[in-house]
Amino acid sequence: MFLTPFDGMTVASPDGQTLSFKDGRWLIGVLKISRLQIEGREMLGGPVPSLREPEGGETIDLEARGTLSQIVRLLRAHGLAAV
Repeated sequence: MFLTPFDGMTVASPDGQTLSFKDGRWLIGVLKISRLQIEGREMLGGPVPSLREPEGGETIDLEARGTLSQIVRLLRAHGLAAV
């Protein structure tokens, strides 16, 4: 049985790749979802509100602030936190 592909059609190949048909062509390995749940628990959703990098406070730990700043930048780069 063969089907003519249509926009939004998504299939899985035997090797585990996800293929989606969009604008007349197949996209390999692209899966567009609005959220990810595993065993009923939401793991990923839309971006969280903007995160600020650490500043102020009485005790200043430069190494901790540097690490936290890197985490915030990575979350933003991956679209998991708003800019």
